[in-house]
Amino acid sequence: MSHNQSSTHNPIPVSALTGSMFDYARAEGADLIGRTRPFDNWRQCRLDHHVWPFSRIINSAPGAKMDIADEAGQGREGISLACQDYLGLTSHPRVREAAVKALHDLGPHSAGSPALAGNTSLSLLLETRLSEALKTEHIVLFPTGWAAGYGSITGLVRPTDHIVMDQLAHACLQQGAFAATRNVFKHPHCDNNAVKKILQSIRAEDKANGIMVITEGLFSMDSDVPDIAPLQDICREFNATLFVDVAHDFGSMGENGGGSLAMQNMLGKVDLVMGSFSKTFSSNGGFLATSSRAVKQYIKFYGSPQTFSNGLSPVQAAVVLEALSIVRSAEGKTLREKLNDNAVKLRKRLENKNIHCIGVPSAIVPAHIGSEAVGRIAWAYAQTQGVHANLVEFPAVAVGSARFRMQLMPSHTPEQMSLVSDIIAASIDHAQQEVKKIEFPAPKRARYIAEAGTFSIAGKALPALSQDDMQKLLSAATKKTFAKEAILIKEGTQPDGLFVITRGTATVEIDYLGDRLVLAECGEGEVLGEMSLLTTQKASATVVAHTDVEAMLVDRETLAKQVTKDPGFGTRFYQSLAIVLANRLRHKNSTAVPSLISG
Repeated sequence: MSHNQSSTHNPIPVSALTGSMFDYARAEGADLIGRTRPFDNWRQCRLDHHVWPFSRIINSAPGAKMDIADEAGQGREGISLACQDYLGLTSHPRVREAAVKALHDLGPHSAGSPALAGNTSLSLLLETRLSEALKTEHIVLFPTGWAAGYGSITGLVRPTDHIVMDQLAHACLQQGAFAATRNVFKHPHCDNNAVKKILQSIRAEDKANGIMVITEGLFSMDSDVPDIAPLQDICREFNATLFVDVAHDFGSMGENGGGSLAMQNMLGKVDLVMGSFSKTFSSNGGFLATSSRAVKQYIKFYGSPQTFSNGLSPVQAAVVLEALSIVRSAEGKTLREKLNDNAVKLRKRLENKNIHCIGVPSAIVPAHIGSEAVGRIAWAYAQTQGVHANLVEFPAVAVGSARFRMQLMPSHTPEQMSLVSDIIAASIDHAQQEVKKIEFPAPKRARYIAEAGTFSIAGKALPALSQDDMQKLLSAATKKTFAKEAILIKEGTQPDGLFVITRGTATVEIDYLGDRLVLAECGEGEVLGEMSLLTTQKASATVVAHTDVEAMLVDRETLAKQVTKDPGFGTRFYQSLAIVLANRLRHKNSTAVPSLISG
């Protein structure tokens, strides 16, 4: 294996510094295999120039220093900030001894699903110990954290039910939500007032079906936490069920490792708690915690991974049991204190170098970079300087919000924290200077409205309307003027009618994985509006003036009069909206980019 990377010495082509996973998420064409090649070509280009930060290989045990290589096998030993072994228990002697003993006594495999004969004495003991730690009576174990999130949601939620979820919720929760029901509502990040308004709106129309409200104890991209107690109260007010994912905070934060729930005095008080063992407990696996025996039994047979995946292996159960014992001991408290101290020190050092770290101190330190191109070059440079960190870029975060997502351990030393801050700062500075030398092409004008069906269609008229129809509408329209940055149509509102842009440009912004994404730019002659007809509850996008804009507003009263005078016009008009709506629903169940089509 080569330990030298030349990525920062050879010119990097623009193609390796532009584009995103989002560009290839909707692969099209009749050849299911062939249509994957454009993505692979883009990936290979980035890998060839050492700016592909994914699919890396570890050649040593998880720890403060690790030997990590890229997908091509090039790398070196360095300070590791890319490992989610939050308390360093993977290398703990007691954890390793427990794994060896379980392997010797019970073998490496459960050899069955939990619904049949895949439970072991160790997995049942683990259920008891988790129940004690979380102050809930019942635990359901899953083979992975992903399966716990996805399986719990799809097991409990039916198509007529509703899900209200934080816009930054983990992908397993989002995909579980969209697989379970079309009635999915995203709310602004950690905004309890928004949750209440959505619940009010749902209950005003539907008192018969269930509502699940989904949030996390610690959000892994922003390292922040919701206010859980009032959120649970809001759920009870509207007969909704609160579901909290504690994958990142359970074990690594709070008294006895109880996470955000312990820190907010909410252990045993939340309806449903889901978590993963892969962050602090040295193993794959996950769980759902509940005070309801009925929920446990129901999930065991209707949460698919319980029936159609093997249960935790004896080794996994033994590892998590021993890790949990350490987490809840005096040693665990000391480890959490060291971890928190490292987080506070690294954040302070980076802030002193004008690198903003968002969120609260935790095992996760998200250091803002901004430009994706800068992030890719900075990541490559940091590797050559002996710092392994994860680069996060769009679509996992917003466009222009690339960041280093550093994951700490108690075993990191003060000297390492100092060196890391120096190298991270130098890497970002180096990348910014390199990007200034590169001539990037002008951004292409997006034309995704018709494809995604978010509301109306890019073009001179709605699909079934003639130009004569449009002229009739415009003759009765009112002209409106909007200054740059003004909002023409706000998310969650019902526009009065149709907007037709006659001068200037506007951008269409949607919620994508928790952040605002400019989906399209619309100019003169293009039609916007009646978004309320294209979603079950509210508009799914915001239209913002990109320049000074003049638009013709055709209010609903005028539309109604036109339909009365010309029934054929009404048929054509609503046929147009039906076409757009069909486009939108056609993409509704996409698991690749569910946020594009959420209500």
